[in-house]
Amino acid sequence: MTVTTTATPRVAFSDGTYRVGPDIAAGTYRSVGTADNCYWARLSGFGGTLDDIIANYFGNSPTIVTIAPADVGFRASNCGGWTRIG
Repeated sequence: MTVTTTATPRVAFSDGTYRVGPDIAAGTYRSVGTADNCYWARLSGFGGTLDDIIANYFGNSPTIVTIAPADVGFRASNCGGWTRIG
């Protein structure tokens, strides 16, 4: 009998709100969840206004995002965590 296992992706960080640099590194990430209500936003600040959103997404997970070094923050919910792919 042959048993095949699939490696579990290494989660770099969970859903939440983070500062780019001190909390999470800039780079390209893939969500590991399978929800249909994944939300993420790349942020230029934490003021809570629409002007703080550089780019965002609401839809199916898994999804991919590239967080730029110039981004101030990143927020995600219902995406199941994030693994770095680049």
